[in-house]
Amino acid sequence: MNKEKGLYLIKVLCLFAVYLFYTQIVSQILGIFGLTDETLVMFVADLIFLFGIVFLYKDTLKKDWASFQKDYSWKKKIGVIVKWVIIIFACNILMGILTEVLFPSTADEVVENTAAIYSLKFGYTVFKTLIFATIAEDLLFKKSIRDVIDNKWLFIFISGVVYTAMNFMYSDFSDPYILVDILVYLIPAFIFSYAYVKNNDNIIVSMLIKFFCNLLPLTILMVSSLGA
Repeated sequence: MNKEKGLYLIKVLCLFAVYLFYTQIVSQILGIFGLTDETLVMFVADLIFLFGIVFLYKDTLKKDWASFQKDYSWKKKIGVIVKWVIIIFACNILMGILTEVLFPSTADEVVENTAAIYSLKFGYTVFKTLIFATIAEDLLFKKSIRDVIDNKWLFIFISGVVYTAMNFMYSDFSDPYILVDILVYLIPAFIFSYAYVKNNDNIIVSMLIKFFCNLLPLTILMVSSLGA
């Protein structure tokens, strides 16, 4: 490993260390001032991390935005985003069908887990789903890892596995159906990473794909809850 890659690796490891503990650190600090509301703490913590990682990768964001504007016509912009959103939704539907057929007893649990993601206060839910997950997590799980791993297939594998592992870090692994839940996250994660590589490592394209993939189910869930 050359010196540049070594420095990138140290930066990535530091980023992930911060990602693992920033909520607890901010919680302790806010607690000193009597601010203990869980949603408020998570929002402030996520906002700080978001600003930090955007600042760290501001040059990449500017470069990829310029490339997106220059190299993608409006037709291509829409076509690329729609194509990958359809692919990822088709994958999610397929995973849902396979789960229903092979492990019918887990179907309700998967739905409950999905609903739990959106069970926070509305404003924070929108921020976490459409802003934080789209920008901060894409920079962390794609851009930062890609800086270290040149081989595209190894990157896709590592990025997908790390993203999934982070989502299941505090899960109950004694649950007999935990592997099913993991696969539901892992396969789409691989596709997201592949889409990033396929679009010349342009993080803006990756963010837009993820934004619309998150926007559609969030909108459906919100509309359904209003009609309930």
